[in-house]
Amino acid sequence: MCLDSFINNEQLMAKLNLTVGWKGKTYIIQGCGHIGTKVIKHLSRVGAKLIGIQTSRGSIINKDGIKGEDIVIYRKKTGTIIGFPGAKPYVPEKNILEEPCDILILAAAEQVITSSIAPLLNAKVILEASNGPITPSADTLLLKKNVLIIPDILANSGASTVSFMEWMNTMQPIRSIRLRYKRNSDFVFLKSVEEALNRQDYNLEIRPLPKILDGILGSTPRKLTYAGLEFVAQRAYKKVISVTEEFNLGIDIRTAAYVAAITRIFKDVYNYNY
Repeated sequence: MCLDSFINNEQLMAKLNLTVGWKGKTYIIQGCGHIGTKVIKHLSRVGAKLIGIQTSRGSIINKDGIKGEDIVIYRKKTGTIIGFPGAKPYVPEKNILEEPCDILILAAAEQVITSSIAPLLNAKVILEASNGPITPSADTLLLKKNVLIIPDILANSGASTVSFMEWMNTMQPIRSIRLRYKRNSDFVFLKSVEEALNRQDYNLEIRPLPKILDGILGSTPRKLTYAGLEFVAQRAYKKVISVTEEFNLGIDIRTAAYVAAITRIFKDVYNYNY
């Protein structure tokens, strides 16, 4: 969700000499575990081209594109990406993360991008899907290279956000009961109108519009959670963008995220309007 927002930001993409949207975008990902496979699945759906994967067991590459759905199935079946028929093993001496691409996704270990490797990277956007994959000194070097870094504090906060939502749901069971009651009463009302009309020989079946029906029947905990997560992610993204503009931070998204977080705490503690 976070990456989608940035890739569709016209002003930021212009600063990186990239077009808006996923069309034609290439990416390399480090890590093909729980996080990595989820990212690959999503980017396959939106049309981005996966050209390389690095794991602790080795790397594979195919500059013509690795089919995301196929590699996820292969990884699940074999436990590794090595031997995947849709790509070649990456054997050059240099790190596969140094290969040219539009987006580099770090979804594995901490501190993998240091000041020694940062100058060698050729990505225009880096997503921190893991915790602390870029050291502070490397971060400074990448900003000087005009690389947009989407920081971990913003990009991989989904698990914490959802955990909070689950906790809130257990704290408000009465609200869930009221929602179920309203849903049931709405159907009872519609059924009574249908029966009244049919007694007048109208022979009708009253059904809500698909959009309304989906809202009534489709409000499962999973759907509500995704909707809530999307709302929080979008709100955080918009706040960070507004901070970059207010303080003229350019593409320094990490600093903007910290400023937004600290001022929010200050506001809540001291009732300061920011």
